[in-house]
Amino acid sequence: IGSLSVTLDRSLVAPEFVSRMLSFFVITTGKNMLYGLLLYWLIFNLLARHVSELAHAAQSWRPGQGRLALPPVPKFMRDTEVEGLGFRIQRLALNANTALDTIQQSHDAVVDSNADLADLDGLTGLYNRAFFDRLLQSAFDQAMDDDVPFAVLLIDVDHFKAFNDFYGHQSGDNALVSLARVLNKVQAANDCIMARYGGEEFVCLAKLAGDDLAHLAKTIHAALEQVGIEHQHSTVAKRLTVSIGTASSQDPGVFSSPD
Repeated sequence: IGSLSVTLDRSLVAPEFVSRMLSFFVITTGKNMLYGLLLYWLIFNLLARHVSELAHAAQSWRPGQGRLALPPVPKFMRDTEVEGLGFRIQRLALNANTALDTIQQSHDAVVDSNADLADLDGLTGLYNRAFFDRLLQSAFDQAMDDDVPFAVLLIDVDHFKAFNDFYGHQSGDNALVSLARVLNKVQAANDCIMARYGGEEFVCLAKLAGDDLAHLAKTIHAALEQVGIEHQHSTVAKRLTVSIGTASSQDPGVFSSPD
């Protein structure tokens, strides 16, 4: 169809107008850049300060100190990665506390287990002499306070040396283990405490006297007889037997010591 040519004559635009436009552009752009930089610095400064406070709180906290106290999140940082970072730090602290509690419980269980093992005889599993010696005085004092009978039974395997010489020491150990099982069952049924005193000697603490004490001794004899451990070189019987000595008091108040 044709073409259109437009020519702008610069002489028609006043220099003052150009100068004002340039000034407006420079000033407006400068202000925007200044505001932008100021806003950037402000946000970055607040963000850096908050992250620094998070780091300081995390470094100062130690497992076992309870809940980790973190600084409050500024409003404009809520629902952002910054707030999520705080939640993750809290979760790590909670997991650390849980792990520490588990370790402490395991440690306590090991300590308790070791303490229990220290009180047991390695061969028979009954209480050992050290435990008996510690218990004797306290059990005696308790009986005196409660005004109840107090008795000690000393249980000795008859002709145990002859048993070991004929059957061998391993059979002797097995016989002591079998006797310990008998004593353990009697202990469970009669509210008494059995311990290995040493070698083939065992001891029992019971709050009994008179006929009740005699019945406990007979119970031990009868239970061991049912097991029927052969002992051909005993002058008492052709099976393993024990002799039981007892010491008791109808009135524990007349004594000042279990010795």
